Amino acid sequence: MCAVSVRSLAPGELFRAARFSEYLAATKGEDRPEVRLGRARSLIYLLKHGDALFELASIGKISGDVGAIADAFRCRAHIGLGEWHRVEQWLAAEVPDGITKVGRAEIALARTVAAMNQGHGEEMYAAALQIGAEDADPWYRSAQQFYAAWSFLLKDEYDAGYRALREAAEFMLSSPERMDVLFLARIAQALAALSRDMFSTERFEFVVSLEQRIPWTLDVREPHFAFRRCLAWGHALHGSERTAHRIIFELLEDGTPTPEWRAFIYADHAFLVAATGCNEIADPLIEQATSVALQTSWRSAGEARIGLLNLVELVADRDLTAAQALLDIYERIPVKIAASYAAAHGWRLEAIENHARGAVLSAKGQTQAAKDLLKQAFNSFSRFGFSWRAAAVSLRLHALTNDAIWLRRAEDAVAEFPNSAIAREIRRRARGSADPRLASLSPAQRRVFELICHGKSNKEIASALKISVNTARNHVAAVIGRFGAHSRAHLAAVARDAGLTT
Repeated sequence: MCAVSVRSLAPGELFRAARFSEYLAATKGEDRPEVRLGRARSLIYLLKHGDALFELASIGKISGDVGAIADAFRCRAHIGLGEWHRVEQWLAAEVPDGITKVGRAEIALARTVAAMNQGHGEEMYAAALQIGAEDADPWYRSAQQFYAAWSFLLKDEYDAGYRALREAAEFMLSSPERMDVLFLARIAQALAALSRDMFSTERFEFVVSLEQRIPWTLDVREPHFAFRRCLAWGHALHGSERTAHRIIFELLEDGTPTPEWRAFIYADHAFLVAATGCNEIADPLIEQATSVALQTSWRSAGEARIGLLNLVELVADRDLTAAQALLDIYERIPVKIAASYAAAHGWRLEAIENHARGAVLSAKGQTQAAKDLLKQAFNSFSRFGFSWRAAAVSLRLHALTNDAIWLRRAEDAVAEFPNSAIAREIRRRARGSADPRLASLSPAQRRVFELICHGKSNKEIASALKISVNTARNHVAAVIGRFGAHSRAHLAAVARDAGLTT
C-alpha cells in the first residue's frame, strides 16, 4: 500500500483545525485502513486511547508503510493508557525495511511522545528532529517544531522553551498548510503559564494576541480553558485585576471542561482576591471554593488538581481542619497529574506541593518541618524566576522565623511588578511584618487584627475563625493592647496611618 500523509488519513481541513469529533462522525462505519488510521489518530488526540486501540484492532495486521503507522499509533495509545511494558516492546523493535518518510515520521512521533511522557528531554529533542525533513509534509514540520520546543521545558530551560514555542506558533500561524490547532492550543497554554510565572510585558502581550489568532474549537476546549485561566493570572500580575476577574467570571459562566476545573476556578477567584489583600471579600470566596473542592471527585489526571494545593495554602491559616481535609484528598489521588504535564513541570509541581504541605505544618505548629519544606519551595521558585510565588513563600517563612531577610527577599522578588495589586499587597505585607507590633502577633491574632480593621464585631470574628465569642473577645483585647490603642476604631486608624491595611 502506498504511503499515506496525515492529511489523507483525515481530511486536512478537519484534522488541522482540531475538529476530530466531526471527522469521527463523518467516517462512522467506514472500513478502509486509511480511514481507520485517521479515526485512531483522532481518538488519540481526544485522549480516548482505548477506543483508538479498538479502531486499530479492526484494521488487522498490515505490513508496509500503513502497518508501521498503525504500530506507531498503537504505541501512542499504550502511552496514554500507561501501559509501558507494551511501549518498551515497541521501542525496542527494529524499524521495518521499506518504510517511506511518512512512516518514519510517524515512528519518530511516537518515540518523541514516549520520551516526553517519561520526562527525557534530550531523548525527546533527538527524536523530534527525525519527524520532519525539509521536503516533508508541512504538518510534520509543525509537529517537529512543537515537540522540539516542548523538550526545552523537560530540560528546565524555560527561556529557551518560551522562544522555541513562540517560534513554533508563528511558524504554524504563517500558513494554512502548517496549521495545527491542537498544537497551537497546547503551545498557547504553555506560553500563558510561562508568562504568568516569569514576568515579562512583551511575552504577555504576545500571549494575549494568541486569543484572537488561534481558531479554537470544542475539541481543544480544555487547553483553551487552561490558557484563559493563565491569562487571567497574567492580567492580574500586569495590573489589570478587573480584566482578570472578568475572565474568571466568564470561565464559570461558560462552564468548565470537568468538575475539577470548576473547583480550581473557584479557588483561583478566592486566591486572586486574597492576593490583593481584600480578606473581607476573600473569606466567603475561600469558604465557597473549599465547599466545592470537598464535594468534587478529583478523578481526572489534569492540571486542575493543582487547585487543591493552591486552596490548601489559602485555607491553612483560616481553617486547619479544612486545609488538612483538602490535603488528604490530594495525597490520596493515585496519579497526581497527567504524565506529560508532570514531566515538563515536575519541579514546579513539587514546589507547590511543598508550599501547601509547609503551610499546613506551620499552622499545626510543626515549625522545623514546615521551614524545611518552605525553603525547598522558595529555592525552586527563585531558581526559575517564578517571582510572585517565591515572594509568597518568603512571607510565610518570615512569619515562621521572624528573620527580616525573608521580608527583603519578598520585596525584591516583586520589584519588577510595578502595576500589580498582588505585588503591592506583598510589599504592604512585607512592610507590615517589619512593624514590631504586627510581628509580635500570632497567626490567629493577625487574622483578628485584619478583621477588626474591616469593622467586624466579636461575633463576626468568631464566626469567620470558627472560634468561640469569648476566645474572639480575648484575641481582640490582646491585639488592641499590643498596639497601644484604646478602642477598635482607634486600632483601625493607627493601622491605616502606619500603612498596615489596605
